[in-house]
Amino acid sequence: MGRIKIDYGIDLGTTNSALSRMENGEVVTREIDNSRIVPSCIHLDKKGRVRAGIQAKNKSPHFVEFKRKMGQDVEFDVLDGTKTNPEKLSAELLKKLASEITDEVFKSVVITVPAAFELPQVSATKRAAELAGFEQVEILQEPVAAAFNYALKHKVTEGKFVVFDFGGGTFDAALVASTGGVMEVKSSEGDNFLGGGDIDRAVVNEIL
Repeated sequence: MGRIKIDYGIDLGTTNSALSRMENGEVVTREIDNSRIVPSCIHLDKKGRVRAGIQAKNKSPHFVEFKRKMGQDVEFDVLDGTKTNPEKLSAELLKKLASEITDEVFKSVVITVPAAFELPQVSATKRAAELAGFEQVEILQEPVAAAFNYALKHKVTEGKFVVFDFGGGTFDAALVASTGGVMEVKSSEGDNFLGGGDIDRAVVNEIL
């Protein structure tokens, strides 16, 4: 039987990612490379070595925004002549996040995904986590995670929340209801290609 209580949560973001852990009843976002957010960036060199996060950001070429292609049959060329795909790149990012926990080995994790993610994208995210070595993977929609965090901080067990999740690469609007502390998305709409990065590019391309 899989572990029921999971202490670790990962926001596997389009632009940035983060790892949090429950510590003494509080959610603590871990600092990795001196920051609580990690660039969702991977560099693979000619010798097959992997760099992730800020270390990859300073290398060229590097892979970014591969989350947009999750669940699609796409491949990217690597410097060593091989191919990679969004699942493998996501797995390397997950490995980077997990490797920063040195006081214990954990194999169970909750990973958040946009509400607009459909079954192929959710399944691809779970496969990426399994490639990274996780044995128990639970998927949680990002608006539910946001509502749950708010309810936990303010001790709210009953109520309805309208959650606007504007990320680096995705946007979600969701109606979330809490009944007895159980969160459920009642309705949601989203765009997996409407995030901060898209706005930045629109400003550059259309205005400047």
